[in-house]
Amino acid sequence: MLRKIIGTLVLSATLLWLSAGIVQAQTATPKVREHGSPEVRKSVLAAVERWRQAVIKKDRPELEAIFDDDLSYGHTTGEVIDKAGTIERALDPKQSFSGIDITDETVRAYRTYALVTHKIVFHVVKDGKATDANLSGIDVWVKSGGRWRLRARQLTRLPQPAA
Repeated sequence: MLRKIIGTLVLSATLLWLSAGIVQAQTATPKVREHGSPEVRKSVLAAVERWRQAVIKKDRPELEAIFDDDLSYGHTTGEVIDKAGTIERALDPKQSFSGIDITDETVRAYRTYALVTHKIVFHVVKDGKATDANLSGIDVWVKSGGRWRLRARQLTRLPQPAA
């Protein structure tokens, strides 16, 4: 029952987010009102930071702990990837992340789940070639087993900055 409620919330939040145009093909991010206590915001952003570090370090055990078993990751390619597929992509030996910059984070926390909107720049090295992926997105984090776990993510590619 709880999984159905959370699934419905995730779907509703994603549809609302998309219909409201939070991710637009522009560089400015509309301001979203935060919700929740400063302590909860801090703990959610600590989970985001753990994810960032785990991806950069290719830390499988930490990724296993951070990603919820029901993870749904909407990739910029249009694919929707589960937990196992997301971990395999993060650990791909042909690519690495020299850094991941996260900005414009807004946290809306509601008891056992939190919505995080943000911009992310992945500094990717693939087959020896460095590129940056400039993205905007929304995460759904759920509190389970005493820690925040990433349940859903949808990312959209932003236009490249003018040279």
